[in-house]
Amino acid sequence: MVSKEDLQFIVSILDINDKKELVKQFSDVFRVMMEEKIISKPWYYKMMKGYAPSDDLLMRACEINDKLREFIIKKAVEKANHILEIVENG
Repeated sequence: MVSKEDLQFIVSILDINDKKELVKQFSDVFRVMMEEKIISKPWYYKMMKGYAPSDDLLMRACEINDKLREFIIKKAVEKANHILEIVENG
């Protein structure tokens, strides 16, 4: 299991495009967060139109949905592998 501190670091590695992809794939999680008043309706609709969520918001979403959490970890592993390829071929 990844610690909260490690997950925070992993989330910080994600770029804006990663975050936008995450919102598209897990829009239902963010809808639930809006319904539970964790995020505001205007912010939810902004994200649905392409705004990237903050790292703090993603951390809160990870607390709600384990699949989202695993997606974030997988995305970070892909980025790390890409970095290793670049360095090896450097």
